[in-house]
Amino acid sequence: MNDSNASQQGRALSGSSAPAVPSGLQRAAEAMRMILQLGERLLPQPYGSLASTASHLLKSDSTISPTTLVDLAPVEEGLDRLRIQQSDLRGQVIEQGLSLKRIEERLELLREASEWNSQTQQALINEVKAVGGKMEAMKVAGRRQRLFALAALGLLAVGIALEVVLLMSFRRLGH
Repeated sequence: MNDSNASQQGRALSGSSAPAVPSGLQRAAEAMRMILQLGERLLPQPYGSLASTASHLLKSDSTISPTTLVDLAPVEEGLDRLRIQQSDLRGQVIEQGLSLKRIEERLELLREASEWNSQTQQALINEVKAVGGKMEAMKVAGRRQRLFALAALGLLAVGIALEVVLLMSFRRLGH
């Protein structure tokens, strides 16, 4: 069966001649419908409703004859619109996937930069601690140097005072 033949059969349900006598399938459907109508009356409510619905589905519709043409153009137009919408949605999903990928890459770069900053800050903290330790050592050394300088000044002052005393004593002796 080729596509054009299938399309023609899909567009129009036609039969060359309608049987005047109901077929075996039609008789079985009518019998099933009558049984379901009886079940609708006998069965409790939820099951009775189901039987009623099934009975109505099996009811033969006399308004549609085998020679009635069925126009499938609206269905095909709807399918075409659905295909276009599906294609648009697929494009949007692909675009969103790419956007998410770019965001993931940026987040990875930010994570790496954050780690680098953290390591740099830790190195700076260690350097500040080391400089602080050196400053403390320099304070202690500075105190020692001041004490030494004061002691030296004190000794110098004592030495000058002794020279002045000796000078005065020599002057007295020499007069």
